[in-house]
Amino acid sequence: MTSQERIQAVFSGNIPDRVPWVPLIGRYYVNSLPSMGYDLETFAPISKATGPALQKDLNLAEIEAIRLTGADILYRHVMAYKLISDGCSYFEQRGERGIRRGWETPLGPISETVEYHHGTEYISSYMIKTPEDLRRYTYLTASMHPEAAYGDLKEFSDYIAEDGLATMTGPVTPIQQLLQFSMGVEKTTFAIFDHPDEITEFFTAQQKLNRAVYTILSEAPGEVVITYEDTSTTVLSPQWYGAYEAPHLNEYADILSAAGTIPVAHMCGKISLLTDQLAQDRYAAIDSLCPPTTGDIEPGGCAQADREDHHRRAGAFSTGSYDRRSELCLCGREAGAGTRSRCLRSIHALKR
Repeated sequence: MTSQERIQAVFSGNIPDRVPWVPLIGRYYVNSLPSMGYDLETFAPISKATGPALQKDLNLAEIEAIRLTGADILYRHVMAYKLISDGCSYFEQRGERGIRRGWETPLGPISETVEYHHGTEYISSYMIKTPEDLRRYTYLTASMHPEAAYGDLKEFSDYIAEDGLATMTGPVTPIQQLLQFSMGVEKTTFAIFDHPDEITEFFTAQQKLNRAVYTILSEAPGEVVITYEDTSTTVLSPQWYGAYEAPHLNEYADILSAAGTIPVAHMCGKISLLTDQLAQDRYAAIDSLCPPTTGDIEPGGCAQADREDHHRRAGAFSTGSYDRRSELCLCGREAGAGTRSRCLRSIHALKR
């Protein structure tokens, strides 16, 4: 089997010739290689770049670093859509340590600050700081519409060829958009209690936009979409997962599955308290499940007892420590009479 056929077999529930190994080698890891004595140009010369997407950032080096290990390639973070605002204008101001970027809306401006340090980036000032900002952000979200942009996906897929698959990135759920990117944990938590109407209005606008995006992704010439939720009960209770996250994820899964596209949810945090709910969810795979300390599920403890009339899913997971490796292991089996069991399709990764 080729690497592509091997990964496809696993996602379709068939048995591959061997267990695929798909290390999660992203730009953060590749950024660290020069400090460890690896010259990127030696294994990823820019002359190999066949198009603009491969020439951008560290995209070529990410792919070639995986090839260098002899692993199967499951390439991440390919954008296959773009968002356009009707009535709001984007601005960006670059400084020595980062970028201030935002939008001018009819209700007033909103902006965030992103800083860069030691090969990584973080949001030092969120877009939403006040209730007025939340209203402006909701207006901005409602003004957006997506358009298909499949060029990068085609370029990466052609370059990777039989060595693996290029995966598309889907937008996160509204609750995770606030928690991770736009508002932060503390302000999001207080806003849900103190400004429920405004939060509901934003959730409605964001989910409407997300439906349109996932429809575009379902029509793309790709096989897998990953929603990078970073789910963890360190920031989201089981009750809030059930109320605010799972329904939206399941809606995305339905849109993608109806078109034959594989929906994957990235949940790299602590989710042992969510296993009953995860067993009911409709996405096909969970990506980057981690044992302590990043997560709280060990591979040996992931097998769960079946329950009547529904699937109980399980699998092995990505490692949380920097120097350990594990593999992608997707399988299916029939259990005893009256019950069914299936391995949770979970992608194993190398994290640094």
